[in-house]
Amino acid sequence: MSEDFTYLDWAATTPLRPEVLASMIEAAPLFANPSSVHTSGREVRELVDAARATVASAIGADPKEIIFTSGASESCNLAIKGLVFEHLRHPKLDGKPHIVTSAFEHHAVLEPIEWLEKLGFIEATIVRPDDQGIVHPEAIAEALQPNTILVSVMWVNNEIGTIQPLAEIAAVIAQANQGREVPILFHTDATQGIPYLEGTVADLRADMLSLSGHKLGGPKGIGVLYRAKQARIQPLIHGGSHERGFRAGTENFLSIVGLAKAMEITLADRPAEFARLTELRRRFEETVLREIPGSDINGHPTLRSPHISNLFFADIEAEAILTALDLSGIAASSGSACTSEELGPSHVLMSICDDQHRADGSLRFSFGWTTTDEQLDKALEVLRIYVPKLRAIAGRV
Repeated sequence: MSEDFTYLDWAATTPLRPEVLASMIEAAPLFANPSSVHTSGREVRELVDAARATVASAIGADPKEIIFTSGASESCNLAIKGLVFEHLRHPKLDGKPHIVTSAFEHHAVLEPIEWLEKLGFIEATIVRPDDQGIVHPEAIAEALQPNTILVSVMWVNNEIGTIQPLAEIAAVIAQANQGREVPILFHTDATQGIPYLEGTVADLRADMLSLSGHKLGGPKGIGVLYRAKQARIQPLIHGGSHERGFRAGTENFLSIVGLAKAMEITLADRPAEFARLTELRRRFEETVLREIPGSDINGHPTLRSPHISNLFFADIEAEAILTALDLSGIAASSGSACTSEELGPSHVLMSICDDQHRADGSLRFSFGWTTTDEQLDKALEVLRIYVPKLRAIAGRV
């Protein structure tokens, strides 16, 4: 990768931290199965247990509440499908289980719910955020039904960065749970929140929480589902008693070690990085709005994680700007990397503005620990030059 390359797509994935790689290399000579009872197996098990304790401490959980998975997508699927299968196996409701979620969740939440609904296993209510990308607790309260078993709302939206009022939503759920024989559980996809925002599972009042290692400098292929003791779920992968019976398969030992190291560094750096990235984003956005006519910010002006800036450029296709940026050695995106091969506007932007022109003309810039003022200046210069040129080519100026 060229030294001139500027990476502004941190919401899609992050580079592997050098300290994380070093921790994995150090542990690599240990290759035994952590479920084996011999000495080598026990050595690996001790490191897995230590990593589990580190991750649990980072989010204020008990180590027994941590399930290692292949990533946040699997964690979300395990939380949603696992809870539904538990209710189908031990029915206590009159009628189908009901789930409430928001229209701009990651597809790792929306698609499992859609799949379960198509199979006839559940009913679902999809709540729209407001035009600034906030899911209001009152909207969740209105969506609850007597047979609701789960509410799933992400902590930070992965495309526009808005921070959701999870504690307030949890309070609505707690109020609704009074007198219920079957309580409503609360799940949050915290993938984009954990690296940048302070908060424990107690602060968020979550019964289940998903996160992914590669969003905070850890390796790909490793994630976590936090499952509070009261959240009874069924496993999705069968074939052994690994992860306390919730996920069969030999643990991904080296990635687990790497994830724990990434969590340690993230917690240590998070306050300073929050302040630094907030200032970087503020200067970047103010410059764009001041110097490029027809530009605007998508999402709430202040209730946003500092690492995401989603910008609209009128009368231009986002893909054209992305190409210009890419040819200039700058990586950005027009939305979630998980849906980049799909045609059509961002479901996130359509959920808040219902305006295909705005959705088609919007770009996501996202930042991380190596992002500098100089890199953003480079991106700004490309935008200054190419936005007017591309508009002229399109005949819109």
